[in-house]
Amino acid sequence: MKYLLGFVFLTLAFTVGYFAHAFFSPIQVDTAKYGKLCSVKGSDWEGHSIGISDTVELRPESEQTNTDSKKDKLPLDALTARLQSLTHGDPNALLFSDIADLYIFIANLSESDITGLLRNLSVENAQTNATALNILFSRYAEMNPLAAIEFAVTQVPNTSNKTAFLTVGLVSLAKQDPLAAYDNYLQISNTLPNQSSRDNYVLKGTLMTIFSSLAEQDMPLAIDKLRQMSQSSGQVLMPVYGITQALETQQDYTDLLTLTSKIDNHEIEQHIIAQWTRQNPEQVGEWLLNTYSGNRFDELKSSFISAWSQQNRNKSGDWLVVHSAPDKVAEDVVNFLRAWSWDNPEAAMTWLEQQPTNVYNQNVFSQFLGDVAFSQPQFTSRYLNFVDSEKQRSAIAFRIYQGLKRKSTSQAAEFLNQSDFKDDILSYEAKR
Repeated sequence: MKYLLGFVFLTLAFTVGYFAHAFFSPIQVDTAKYGKLCSVKGSDWEGHSIGISDTVELRPESEQTNTDSKKDKLPLDALTARLQSLTHGDPNALLFSDIADLYIFIANLSESDITGLLRNLSVENAQTNATALNILFSRYAEMNPLAAIEFAVTQVPNTSNKTAFLTVGLVSLAKQDPLAAYDNYLQISNTLPNQSSRDNYVLKGTLMTIFSSLAEQDMPLAIDKLRQMSQSSGQVLMPVYGITQALETQQDYTDLLTLTSKIDNHEIEQHIIAQWTRQNPEQVGEWLLNTYSGNRFDELKSSFISAWSQQNRNKSGDWLVVHSAPDKVAEDVVNFLRAWSWDNPEAAMTWLEQQPTNVYNQNVFSQFLGDVAFSQPQFTSRYLNFVDSEKQRSAIAFRIYQGLKRKSTSQAAEFLNQSDFKDDILSYEAKR
């Protein structure tokens, strides 16, 4: 099953805009000619009633059968044999050129051929057929997303595989009718039983594409659906990321902050700030200092620095030092260094040593070493003797010992025997 799930992530990437478009052209719907059709009806899935949205515009049966009537059409058994020959029976042995051949072969299949192949392969070994299944389903979802969703609901028994296929179907549907994708997401997420945390995360990922398409089509409607999600489930991270995909200017972001300000969920504001920071941190800093007039400056500054530090630790730290209140700068820097030290304590120390004396002092230095001692004990032990306070050195030595013991019993014992604080460490250990 790991092969099937692994390739679904690749297929999902194709579906949201990479390699799939190199092989498959999107289906163009003549809405004036065909109108809105409801080709997929509700089904009973594991005891739950699922009503598939009927708002998406699908190709009519007359158009669907055009490709079915091609001359010299191969029978399903021959198509199955051809497909399996392209996969060599081993998904791990495929070269990129083999995958390209699969895409080209599947691109020329009719919808009925694809559904027939999916049914044929679904009853066989899913691990062996993982590559073919996922490319087939990706193409099916692109041609007829609602039918593909219904297929996943009714024909895929394994919950993880079902979730993975539903994810591909929802992303394809979002490109054609984001409101229908949103409605179907709610129905599916409320009904899908016994989801693992990984499955749940995969399904939630579709919300980014759904809300990106919805915002591009109708921003006020996207904000309204964001409000609904905030009130019902609290799921706002992926929707916010989706809505911000098309934003470019400072005015775009400030307008979005204004539009969402009436939603009683501070995470939305923080996520918008984080996304804006990834695009233009200097702009966000200027806005916070000169334009923002709310009462959550410290919280938004924290979100801003956290997001900026992922791009540039040094610049974000320098901004923090300059724009923190004198009575808060030490605490802000200690918190800033705590996150940095988990990744690269040497770089964090180098930056700290370059700061002015109101930042680089014994108080901040000692707190920094105490925070990093457990996760980076070897690093901390090299600087322990530079801490002036004997009491603080003793406490840090115990944290170093704990960190070493977590990694290596022998290294912890060696440190303990050589430490000037051996008795203190054993005393701390006895009290735990």
